[in-house]
Amino acid sequence: VLLAVFVLLLVVIPHVISHMVSQWLEENGNERVDVENVDFNPFTGSLAVHGLIAELDDTTPLAIDVLSLNLVLHKLFSKQVIIEGVTIEGLDVAVTRNSSGQLRIGGVHGGGDKSSDDSSGKEWGFAIDSLTLKEVNIDYLAPGIRSEILVEVFELSDLAIFNPEQRARIKLQGVIDSARVNIDGELAFFGMAKGYEGQVKVDGLKFQNYAGLLPETISELSGDTSVDVRLSTQLSASGQLTANVDGQWVVDSTQLVSESIKLSNQAAQWQGKISYARESGGQQSINLDGGIKLADTRVTPSEDLVVQQGLLSWSGESSIKLSADKPLLLTSSGELTSDQLQLSARDRDSDV
Repeated sequence: VLLAVFVLLLVVIPHVISHMVSQWLEENGNERVDVENVDFNPFTGSLAVHGLIAELDDTTPLAIDVLSLNLVLHKLFSKQVIIEGVTIEGLDVAVTRNSSGQLRIGGVHGGGDKSSDDSSGKEWGFAIDSLTLKEVNIDYLAPGIRSEILVEVFELSDLAIFNPEQRARIKLQGVIDSARVNIDGELAFFGMAKGYEGQVKVDGLKFQNYAGLLPETISELSGDTSVDVRLSTQLSASGQLTANVDGQWVVDSTQLVSESIKLSNQAAQWQGKISYARESGGQQSINLDGGIKLADTRVTPSEDLVVQQGLLSWSGESSIKLSADKPLLLTSSGELTSDQLQLSARDRDSDV
């Protein structure tokens, strides 16, 4: 009899899981959900969902080839959800935000669910030993912007609520609107202080893809930027925020046209350190230690005046302090170099 019950459970549980997943997705925004197959092994705690497709208004906002995970089942009795490994391969998801700010992810309405209270008084613990995403396509649509994101590989490990001071490892390789993105570092998520520390690299992000987010006074924006920095951020429980950036930021072929000014620049480069701090009382400070170079810059503030700069460079240290009850304090020391500066007015040209 026990064997028959056990076999029955092996057959029934996958169908129950499939029904629960489909029902939840349909109740939270999708019209139709199909799941090709669900595999569950109670001996190992492994679960795999194959061929999940959610449909809405003749579109497919969510499609997953394979989702697999391994649970430590005996930890559930002590109210700890420990996932030894989660892998998602072949994920296509649509993310939309309308003009009212309402978010929809994979057809599911954001912010609509309310967590039920736990009458036992003991909070659940949660940990992921490893989360791996492969070949994830995200289609993001919002007023003024449409962005296509490809996550080639995303890896997250050592994320635990019951050990909040433990830092999670995070690694990402992908593409955002043809710009390559690489992130490799550590993430503090559940502790009193939250933040990130590690490498961030973006290569070839084009400004024109985000021109729709700018005010109407700016009619044109083009160019591309690349960033390769070491980034460290921390937000304390009291609201103190610090951020440190060390590395290089390059901007190429910039063109900006607004109602009041036209600006073009062939190349701009920053190399050095930038630190930012915001105290709980509202005081803010920015410190720069490095150098910036601008090549072939042209500024047209009016039809009667054109300013052209062949090369402009500065290296040194600068500090900016902001406070609600004090005027802005700016200090700077360093070396400024200017070459081929030309001012062209309607009736006169001047070279400096």
